[in-house]
Amino acid sequence: MDTTTRKYLRPRSQAAAQPPTQSRGQARRARAAPSLQADEAAPYSVRGSRGFAVAALWLAAALAAPSAPAADADPHAAHRAALAAAPAGASATAVSLPGTRLRQRDGRELRLDAQAFGDRVVVIDFVFTHCTTICPALTAIMSAVQTRLQRDGGADWQLLSLSVDPARDTPARMDAYATRVGAGERWWWLTGERSEVERSLRAFGVPAGAPEDHAPMVLVGHPASGRWLRWVGMPDPLQVAAAVRQLRDPARAAGEGDHAAH
Repeated sequence: MDTTTRKYLRPRSQAAAQPPTQSRGQARRARAAPSLQADEAAPYSVRGSRGFAVAALWLAAALAAPSAPAADADPHAAHRAALAAAPAGASATAVSLPGTRLRQRDGRELRLDAQAFGDRVVVIDFVFTHCTTICPALTAIMSAVQTRLQRDGGADWQLLSLSVDPARDTPARMDAYATRVGAGERWWWLTGERSEVERSLRAFGVPAGAPEDHAPMVLVGHPASGRWLRWVGMPDPLQVAAAVRQLRDPARAAGEGDHAAH
């Protein structure tokens, strides 16, 4: 593993934590080991496709680790269960946007309905800023999708990260987190009153529960036409970006969407 990969793999809060007495080999092994004890206030560096690859490797290692004897001692128990039950690839799904009132990272209100997106295709994930397990990997996927869509050009797309922990995720905290991970103006970060957030999550098929138990999930949809795809797990950013391009074209989406999204 090269130096750059090790740099992205480490939580930032541990970047300068190597004792001076360690040998070079010991330091290398310590930096390469995934840590589940990262400072919850400092998310992993997830910018671009390299960040996605590293986060995916980190998550795979964490989920492959033996389960703890008690479920409440294993931060990945709910994630393993969701991934085990998930279908392969994307599946078509129905979403009815509920018109809930949420808050953007700058505090402005946004009504979650089709009019909020116009004719744009939206990519949605579900995270919380204190998360140190699966959320950094999901955010890495979104970051890589953002990079890909920016390279493709066009203005008919939108990314959206919706908090599953509105009690702690204030607009100010969402703004600080979004800034750290390089979110651009086409990547919205939404939170709000608990009742409004929970209604929003149910509309996307995210069950109520503790924030740390939420399933890893990404949706791509065209709210104006009602066409939606859902991945449970960690989709490849290239697949997600391809789904965005397909849903821009109704004829292609109808004939090729399911096949290409896989």
